[in-house]
Amino acid sequence: MSQTVSYDNLDLEDESDQKVAIRDYLKLSGYNDEQINKKIERYEDADMLQDEATDAAEKLKEYKAAELD
Repeated sequence: MSQTVSYDNLDLEDESDQKVAIRDYLKLSGYNDEQINKKIERYEDADMLQDEATDAAEKLKEYKAAELD
C-alpha cells in the first residue's frame, strides 16, 4: 500500500487518483499486480472506474482507522 497517500485527500474526479485507490485496495485484498491491472482495465472499459474508486477509498479509510485503534 502507498504509505504516503491520504485517502481523505484523494481527488476521486482524477483518474490517476482513482487508480491509486483501487490499486491499494486490491493489493490489500491480496490481488497481484497482473490481476489488479486487469480489474482496472475492466473498470475503465465499463465506465465504472470512479464508482469503484469511491468504494475502494471508503474501505481504505475504514482500514486505516481500524489500524490506528
